[in-house]
Amino acid sequence: MKVAIIQARTGSTRLPGKVLKTLGTESIISQLYQRIKQCRLLDDVVIAMPEGAEDDALAQHVANFCPSTARGSEKDVLDRYMTAADQFGAQTIVRITSDCPFFDPDILDQMLAAFDHDGPDYMSNTIDPHLPRGLDAEVFTIDALRRAHNSATAPHEREHVTPYIYQHPELFSVKGFRIDGNWADLRWTLDTEKDWSLIQRMYDLLEVSYQEARLPDFLAVIKAHPELREINASVKQKTLDE
Repeated sequence: MKVAIIQARTGSTRLPGKVLKTLGTESIISQLYQRIKQCRLLDDVVIAMPEGAEDDALAQHVANFCPSTARGSEKDVLDRYMTAADQFGAQTIVRITSDCPFFDPDILDQMLAAFDHDGPDYMSNTIDPHLPRGLDAEVFTIDALRRAHNSATAPHEREHVTPYIYQHPELFSVKGFRIDGNWADLRWTLDTEKDWSLIQRMYDLLEVSYQEARLPDFLAVIKAHPELREINASVKQKTLDE
């Protein structure tokens, strides 16, 4: 079973409630879920949320469109992933964060095919940064996840799920994935109001339907409107320790 697990929560230090913001006529989390469901090589898409009362409204919203959900620890996201993976019988897990509304399902299909062909414990398209921030994905085996769950102790290893795996190449086979091109200077993730302003503008300027849009379509918007790059150019990505 190949299962994508989207981690989502209401709390966010820089932009609370961001996944419930409306993009077009639907929430960010609903739009992202529909995009990921287009991946041909996935068997299921799970949304994993914290179990606290603060996220009850999110869980109720998600239940309207996603039949596969799990709830677990807010801070120990590694444990939340382990719970979700076991609950849905995942053998290969894709980690995706809920703040990536321009995520490209075709790139993920290519990545899953490469993962099956190469057979590593872990694969990421960020080891060699080349995609816009917001198209990030990690693929790993249930065995790698379980070993990390049993061994990881540092707070950043528990909160960010995979550092114990990719920071220990002596214990796990780790492989990068890339496609031709380099757009690492672009930021299409949602973490601040400036990010939100950019995402809304790009959404409005798309010349194809949003659910059909892929990386070339979003790049075409930037090419036609290069001034958009400046909207969130000053935003710094948070580090693992933040």
